[in-house]
Amino acid sequence: MQCQKCGHKNRKGRRYCASCGSELAVICAECGFANDLDDQFCGGCGMQVSPQVDNDSSLNQDSPLNEQTVPVPGELRQVTILFADIVEFTRLCSEREPEEIHHILGRFFELADGNLQSFGGSVDKHIGDAVMGVFGAPVAHGNDPERAVRAAVDIHESMKDLSSETGIDLRVHIGIASGQVVASGLGSKAHQEYTVTGDSVNLAARLVELANENETLISDSVHFAIHKFVDAEEVGDVTVKGLSSPVKVWRLISFTDTHSKRKSRDVHK
Repeated sequence: MQCQKCGHKNRKGRRYCASCGSELAVICAECGFANDLDDQFCGGCGMQVSPQVDNDSSLNQDSPLNEQTVPVPGELRQVTILFADIVEFTRLCSEREPEEIHHILGRFFELADGNLQSFGGSVDKHIGDAVMGVFGAPVAHGNDPERAVRAAVDIHESMKDLSSETGIDLRVHIGIASGQVVASGLGSKAHQEYTVTGDSVNLAARLVELANENETLISDSVHFAIHKFVDAEEVGDVTVKGLSSPVKVWRLISFTDTHSKRKSRDVHK
């Protein structure tokens, strides 16, 4: 059983982490809520808590995640996926010199990656001008959907600084989805990397395409996990290639909670 604080993999039956002494928790596969070991039903959504499967972990020395514990190939994980990319980047490339674009893209990745990591997420990959972040693998927390959405808010905010720095009005759109994925090392003998695959990845990628500038669109599962401390408006159902039925989507407006260290703010401004 993996410790949600330090990531140590504990043997089955332990109540406290052998590495840091923290009390171990059972993470709900539906909403990501951290339950006590004896809980039969989730305190976050009321669903029956699934039994925990204990898989051995190994350290992949070649992983871009460096010293983090990487699950064995094919491990099923509950994660939250975030995609963010620059609005109208193709047009920007046609108007600017390659050296300037290279600098802008490098600074964007630096800022976005930093925001993801500051909330406990990991950078899965860069695709063109897009960043894919993962919350919940290789290290899970009890509130990965919230962490992902807060990272999104800060990414939007950081674009104001980058715009001032470059003299160009730079904005992003973001898509976030939660669900079960397969986390593993993927690739060939020539190149392998730790990544996640599944419907939630496809949905997050679709949501970032649908989002307008300065917008963050979240899946219904993300909204369910954080609805008590955010304002969001329902966008409606969207069809995603590969999914059997349309999925409900929400537009994030603002945080309304008071327990956060950050002040509540309108994410569109």
